[in-house]
Amino acid sequence: METRNTLATLRFPTLLTAALSLYLGLTLWLGALIFFGIGVAPVVFTALPSKDLAGSLNGIILHRLNMIELAGATLAGIYFALAATEFKHTVTYRAGL
Repeated sequence: METRNTLATLRFPTLLTAALSLYLGLTLWLGALIFFGIGVAPVVFTALPSKDLAGSLNGIILHRLNMIELAGATLAGIYFALAATEFKHTVTYRAGL
């Protein structure tokens, strides 16, 4: 007889922490990208007098955006690490006659 536990039997606090870190990370990452693409870049390139100045300012903003994306990716990575650890410890295989 073979039994296998699923993700439904994982400990709730660990799963909650993992899920929150995934959703927070993805929201942070995608929200920053969308805000930059819709809210920042068009305004910078239309408001500043030269394209060189706008490009320089965009470079600074993109560097900071990269740090935000890194934080979001780290939070998403925490989810995968917690989920893999919990799943590895809860999946058991028992063979019987």
